[in-house]
Amino acid sequence: MKHTTFEKAHANLKELLDEVVEGDDPVIVGCGEGRNVAIISTKQLRSLLETIHLFRSPNNARRLLAALERAELSRQLSS
Repeated sequence: MKHTTFEKAHANLKELLDEVVEGDDPVIVGCGEGRNVAIISTKQLRSLLETIHLFRSPNNARRLLAALERAELSRQLSS
């Protein structure tokens, strides 16, 4: 994950935003005094929010994790 200062982000905002959107990698911007913000693409934010929603229910989380384990085992057996 890339880190930058507020001054550098401000001076190169368009390029920084393009980089975040195209690369799907958030950028942490230091705002001074230990305060930071993250610039994250809308696509990535939606994905994170959907994951949080799906894992909010313990039963659903167990089912999803079991399905992932089955898929991984199937993939290993296929190779």
